[in-house]
Amino acid sequence: MWNPIKDCGKQLNTGFRVRQVVQDRSEYTTEYIIKQVEFDQYELQLVSKLKDGTSVPADTAEVLVFSCSQLVGYAFEVWTAESK
Repeated sequence: MWNPIKDCGKQLNTGFRVRQVVQDRSEYTTEYIIKQVEFDQYELQLVSKLKDGTSVPADTAEVLVFSCSQLVGYAFEVWTAESK
């Protein structure tokens, strides 16, 4: 189940899946794997992109680095096996 990120230190770790859903005229979902965590820097590697539920080409070599406040501010969600 996808849960909003509120407390990075308690919710995130290397190998976890996170996603961002952006709604404009269409719905865009971008999913990442956390490759590395160092202090307040989360290195995310792109896994997939969807537009309105349809897969679109994604460069899986793309790596982005976000701070916890950016992950919260951009409304990222983390995948957990069960809801809390």
